[in-house]
Amino acid sequence: MNKYLVLDYGGTAVKIAIMDKDANVYSEDEKPVPRGSLEKLKDLNREIAKEYEGQYKGVAISLPGIIDVDKGIAHTTSPYDVGYDVPLGAIYEEIYGVPVVIANDGKCAATAELKMGALKGVESGVIVGLGTGIAGGIVINGKLWAGYRGSAGEISFLPNDYAQIVEAAKNPVASDDPAWGAYEDKCFSATYEYRASTNGLMRLWCKNMGVPFDREKYNGRLFFEKYDEGDEIAKATFEEFGWEVAVGMFSLQLTLDVERFAIGGGISARPELIDHIRNCYSAVAKTQPDITADLDDPEIVACKYRNGANQVGALMYYLEKHPEA
Repeated sequence: MNKYLVLDYGGTAVKIAIMDKDANVYSEDEKPVPRGSLEKLKDLNREIAKEYEGQYKGVAISLPGIIDVDKGIAHTTSPYDVGYDVPLGAIYEEIYGVPVVIANDGKCAATAELKMGALKGVESGVIVGLGTGIAGGIVINGKLWAGYRGSAGEISFLPNDYAQIVEAAKNPVASDDPAWGAYEDKCFSATYEYRASTNGLMRLWCKNMGVPFDREKYNGRLFFEKYDEGDEIAKATFEEFGWEVAVGMFSLQLTLDVERFAIGGGISARPELIDHIRNCYSAVAKTQPDITADLDDPEIVACKYRNGANQVGALMYYLEKHPEA
């Protein structure tokens, strides 16, 4: 049976799996992702290629950014700082020596959930993948919607603080200006990702504890240990986080009017989080009765594949381009 190397690049790590065409997993691993240059990214993939040599027929890759699947070009590759319009498909094929297919992470998750998971059978839906960032995927008329330029679903960058965005827009700073770093942080801190990703949860927790944000020291595993122990700060943080997620979803719903939202990422394995987001969403919707009074809330569920959706979807993209004989 043919096997495939399937990689899911997140904000801090790449998840690695050997899978067959039915998405059965034969081995799994994870490695930190370097930032700052394309050469560092190449070195990581050379390391992976050497470690798994002879175990795969092809490579399927999920990663953040605006990706041209057909041409194998990453128009943006946030958050890796490797430039724009990078032909990653061709670069990776040279490294791995087999066909490679790259696709956007949110669209991978949406593809997996649409074909075999939480969005199967729906006419319209949205994936909200809560990870280091927020991976989004949109289904319209029963099909994945890529948008005019392939950037539909980049919900990480939705403004969550309009006043701050307007202030930044009125007072731009050049990227070579010494003040650029602070300006970039200011722009980022006004986004949906900053507040409603799992990193956003950790930022909020650190803020509520009165300590500096440290993603290595304060991670999701430790947070939920504290939460399960009944820690009051963790419980209050959890409560506040649900509102942040729900407000962004309400904005999406007003724009798209979908049947179902599917929450992804490892955090979606917590059923109380899905319940809390659902309750928060319902309360937020009631603040605008002129539009919502006669409308049912959309369904809000967990993704079937949770934090594995990106890999399953990437494999589907690969098999669509390179079907097994």
